[in-house]
Formats: sequence, structure tokens, C-alpha cells
Amino acid sequence: MTFPQEGDRAVDYRAAARGDQLPRIGPVVTIDKITGTLIITSDGGRYRLSDHRPVAQGRFSDRQLIAATDDRVLVARGREMLAALAATVANLAKLDHTHSYEVLGALGEIGRDVVTYRKTLTNLMVDAVRQKREQGEKS
Repeated sequence: MTFPQEGDRAVDYRAAARGDQLPRIGPVVTIDKITGTLIITSDGGRYRLSDHRPVAQGRFSDRQLIAATDDRVLVARGREMLAALAATVANLAKLDHTHSYEVLGALGEIGRDVVTYRKTLTNLMVDAVRQKREQGEKS
């Protein structure tokens, strides 16, 4: 079975445009219905079946409906996490630390964030592999 199928999880993916650092990814939705020409998602989105692009936009739209398990989604989510971590580090580095235990606490906060982001991305990757296997078994 290939994407899309009714019940598949998907995201609205927008490739990074000039000046954008990261691609934009919408929330995970479910494909509710597929007609002869349309894909209809759980949030009411309507995409052309032929190219998975939004109906309301032209054929050259930078938006596209892709599987939530697509590696582009995982990479983009990982990059979002790295950007959030970088912002945390930058903010903590700007603070006026007057004692070594404050610096140690800041490093602990960074460490907790790293563990959380790594666990989150690992779970997303495991879920993607599981779904791809299940799709392979169905076909």
C-alpha cells in the first residue's frame, strides 16, 4: 500500500522558502476520505489526489500533504528541537550568573532538554518504522 490511504496520518508540509531557515510542518491529521480527485483530511483540508497539493492554491504551491512518517517530517521536527535547544542555551548564557551552582543548574536544564528532545525524536522514528512495516504487511 502506498500513501495516501484512508486512515493514514499526514502533515501539511511547506518546504523552506528563500529566507526561511526551516520547512514548516502543520499538525498531524488523519486522511478521512479519498475520492476520485480529492484527499479530505480530519481538519477539513482538501488536497488534489494527483499531486497532494491544496485545492485552494495553484499547482505551484510550496505546500504538500505528505505522510507523517516521511523522513522530511522527522528531519524538520529534529531541526525544530535543535533550534529550541539553541534558543534555551542562548537565553541561559545571557543570564547574569553570580555563583557556580547557578551555572551548574543551567547546564542541568540544558541536559534535561537534550534528553527530552532525543527521546521524543527517537519515539517518532520508532513510530515511523512501525507504521511503514504495517503498511508493508497490508500490501
